[in-house]
Amino acid sequence: MQLLFALLLSAQLLSPQLLSAELLSAELLPALSEPKKCPVPGYEKFLLKHTYDKRTEVDCTDFMKDLLPKINQKQCKPCNTIITGNRKNRKTNIRAVLDVCKGKGFKAPVNCTSSTKFHVVKCVAKNPDAPLPCDYSEKPITGYITITCENGCPVHFVSTERHAKPNQIY
Repeated sequence: MQLLFALLLSAQLLSPQLLSAELLSAELLPALSEPKKCPVPGYEKFLLKHTYDKRTEVDCTDFMKDLLPKINQKQCKPCNTIITGNRKNRKTNIRAVLDVCKGKGFKAPVNCTSSTKFHVVKCVAKNPDAPLPCDYSEKPITGYITITCENGCPVHFVSTERHAKPNQIY
């Protein structure tokens, strides 16, 4: 039964508001919040580099200290952009990012731009030529994200724009 409700919700045939409190058991809630897996090379690396899984403010130095060995980076990465959640919960809404690739935004030949603004943090190396570990500063930005998508899955973060471009019709 729980699998059926999870499938109906993921297919957007049923809204969470229609489910009674009894159906929202501790077992069902995690299934509802889990994004679909993407079988595309580059998706897992995108998640690793550009999403945030904590509810607290982003500390770029800590984030990058954890990230750089995972992506086999032997020197400071000059900058990296992290898509975060809202001010109450900094955890990335992966479903919203996937929606950008699935048509809820402006599609160009290669890239997709969101139709809604996202909170992002740009991590900038204080001294990009320094040896590891590196110190980073945080620059919070709210804007429209542009990402490269393959088969409905994000694989590369392109940019953040504070204002939508006039030729982008959503």
